[in-house]
Amino acid sequence: MVHADATQVERVQLTVIGDSLADGIWAGLHRNLRREKRFRIKREAKVSSGLAAFDWYSKAERLLADGVDVVVMMVGTNDGQAIRRPGQARIAYRSAGWRDEYAERVDALVNLFSSHGVYTVWIGLPMMRTDSMREQARLINNIFAEVLDGREKVRFFPTWELTSDDKGKYMAYAEIDDSGRQRMFRAKDGVHFTMQGYQYIARHVQQIIEAEYLARHKGVGADEASRDLVDVYTFVY
Repeated sequence: MVHADATQVERVQLTVIGDSLADGIWAGLHRNLRREKRFRIKREAKVSSGLAAFDWYSKAERLLADGVDVVVMMVGTNDGQAIRRPGQARIAYRSAGWRDEYAERVDALVNLFSSHGVYTVWIGLPMMRTDSMREQARLINNIFAEVLDGREKVRFFPTWELTSDDKGKYMAYAEIDDSGRQRMFRAKDGVHFTMQGYQYIARHVQQIIEAEYLARHKGVGADEASRDLVDVYTFVY
């Protein structure tokens, strides 16, 4: 198995922020990478938070002061609500100004990260089981895609197709490892993932970080990083 030597590659400070889905991604990354010395993984997700009713910008400013190389962001499950603004009227969900305000908040966050030289992996919302959550996820994913398209140091990672069956429908079971067996990877609420599901999504995030951040910024060749990925990033149940 090929590894980058620890003396040649600095440890990467990876901070995970967002809502309960992000918290699950943190757990998946932590399990997958617990034997990998190149990463320090910080858990900074806030359950039940979102961009509509929580000040993630101020929170992010404080986190960046501690030094961050890579941010993994996942948010949106709690954002099907009015947007709150201190000292101003709330903006009703799906009203004319809601989309613009939400997009501005996404834009402000990624600009903040980029201004600090931080590489961002922004994870899109997965396929949802209920119609209402599916509509919300589509709306928010479209905003993410529009705002993040073409940004330097930012990778939008959509998960919609990854979590849909061949007919574009919600699926609770999928082949997510090399066993060839169907495994339950979505939680019973139709929104979250099982731990195996979080590890599955986390493995894709790791691949992005390897190919687009570590290989370019930490002196590891892309081929070497890819080989490392295949050997190291297996599921730990």
